[in-house]
Amino acid sequence: MGQANGKRDIEEGLRLFKACKEEKANKLWKQTLDRTKDRNIRFIMIRHIISALFGMGRYRDCATLAIEQLTSANMLDRKDYKAEAYWNLARSNARSGEFQKALSFGKHALSNTSQKDNDGQLLGWIHLALAESHLGFSDFQGALEQAERALRQATGTDNLVLECETYVIYGDVYLTLKDYDKAMKFYIRSSEMIRCLGQPWSPQLRATVLLKLANGNRKQRVLDRALQYCEDAMKLAMEERDYAMQARCLASLGDIHRSRKDVEKAHSKYEASWSQAGEIGDHVCQLYILMGLIKIFMSSREFEKANEAAARGLEVGSGIGSKIHVLRCHWFLYQLYMNSEERTLSQDHAKKFDGLLRELQLYCGVCHDVIGKQKDNVYVMECCHIYHSKCVENSAFRSKGCPNCKISSGLFSKPFSV
Repeated sequence: MGQANGKRDIEEGLRLFKACKEEKANKLWKQTLDRTKDRNIRFIMIRHIISALFGMGRYRDCATLAIEQLTSANMLDRKDYKAEAYWNLARSNARSGEFQKALSFGKHALSNTSQKDNDGQLLGWIHLALAESHLGFSDFQGALEQAERALRQATGTDNLVLECETYVIYGDVYLTLKDYDKAMKFYIRSSEMIRCLGQPWSPQLRATVLLKLANGNRKQRVLDRALQYCEDAMKLAMEERDYAMQARCLASLGDIHRSRKDVEKAHSKYEASWSQAGEIGDHVCQLYILMGLIKIFMSSREFEKANEAAARGLEVGSGIGSKIHVLRCHWFLYQLYMNSEERTLSQDHAKKFDGLLRELQLYCGVCHDVIGKQKDNVYVMECCHIYHSKCVENSAFRSKGCPNCKISSGLFSKPFSV
């Protein structure tokens, strides 16, 4: 079978998939691949199928196909194909919350590529997948370092889509550190790129940016705008049958209704999101839901339910390595056991909370206070270490350099100048 005929079958399969005829689509794709004996054409056909499924949030299916893609790459002994297959494995696992696997696959992808490969395009995407994986582990320095490399590749190759997605990652880092103003600047920059540049942006990227704007506005208590952005993102996700995005939108809607004190609506959205996230194996989304439920139960003084949700969050967060969520669960459990006067258990969680703060380098190296314990303003140095902005404004700090690595702070590098 020729590549052109194969591509037509793939596009027909995508049409069937969007028309809720998944079984027919999968059957057509399988038949198409089975008829294709040429390993090179087979690899390219799988590339198109992965691209289609990734856009619909079918990350487990993408990972399965990427393994088959890697088999073809090994048989052809092509390093560029190996790099692409490992990248597909890295990004699929990162989106599924399998961050350890994603990091490993990302490193394999890097070892099979070079600056010259594909004009550096693939290299940038690999760095972006690694940035997402590091952020999943709450390794903020690693995430920022990889994001900066991705952005350098994006601007060097005029890859607007990669640039846009990298700004989203920067926004996510700042949102997690509770510097909501900087997070919103990155999300708005991504949104402006989509609105102004006339690029044929994918529905998934447009929905992602809308959801990020919803989350940022909710954090800043602009709830009506947050709701509108989230509903727009949900509409796109439903049109594209992107189940992963739908689950995230439902969780965000739950958070928005919780912030509006509408507990009944919040519970309804969380329940729908939990079901959908469970079906696709999105443990990160489940953690977002559990954090919201804990806050509802604590506000309503349903401490037993809050304790159960926090314990479940600790289990899920530990399972995927999301240390920031494990940290938050220890904090909730510390408060809950303090309230019930169980001092030993309370102190145990306090010690674990403090240990994680130190491991994640969330104590400011200047004032020694916690970074991100409330709405904050942080300064990211060129070495990617993080401090309170107020702590680095004096000239003595600049002359001594970073307390962690002693590198001079110098000026902000480009991505941090927003």
